[in-house]
Order: sequence, then structure tokens, then C-alpha cells
Amino acid sequence: MDGVHGVFIGPADLAASMGHRGNPGHPEVQAAIEGAMKTIIANGKAAGTLTSDPVLAQRYLDLGCTFVAVGWMFWCLPMPHASCAGGLPGPLQRQRPPRQAQSIERRTRPQPAI
Repeated sequence: MDGVHGVFIGPADLAASMGHRGNPGHPEVQAAIEGAMKTIIANGKAAGTLTSDPVLAQRYLDLGCTFVAVGWMFWCLPMPHASCAGGLPGPLQRQRPPRQAQSIERRTRPQPAI
């Protein structure tokens, strides 16, 4: 397809749409992810996804994925580095926590009388 250069597969979204909410590691979901990756790559496009499992990340790379995100900040922050990065090369940098949302009072202009 012209204009499409890559496809990112969201494993949690895919799992939920397949009836396996909260279980992206389900064998049916993993089979669908691998099948999609093979199709994307066979069509000359970049395939990508995310995982917190370094073994699965390597599997995706071995299948030919161009980009694999490993870990999510909301998942990593409460965990020790080893459980999140689990053997991935390089240090995992802890980033600043997100800024707290500030409530914004909605203000309206008084409407002129007609």
C-alpha cells in the first residue's frame, strides 16, 4: 500500500479484540502477531511491536521486525531494573515522573444582552 511504511502491532489491543483481554501472551494472540509480522515483512514494510519480555523481543527481531519497544514506563517504574530490562543490553534510565495534571477552571465571557 502506497504511503504506508510500517505497521506497529499493539499486543494488548490485539489480545483484547481477540477475547483475551489482559493476556497478550496467549498462544492465539502470539500466533496472530507472528502471522501479521510475516505478512508485513513479506510486503516490504517495517513491522514493529512492544514487549517487556527480552526473550520475546529477540524472537520478534529474529522474525525480521524492524523495531521492538521493550518495556513501558508505567510498567518499569515500580520494578527493579533487572525485572524490567531482564538481560537487555545497556542501562535502563529512570525518567522523571509525569507532571501532575492541574485543574483548569473553565471561564466564559458574559454574553452581551440582545
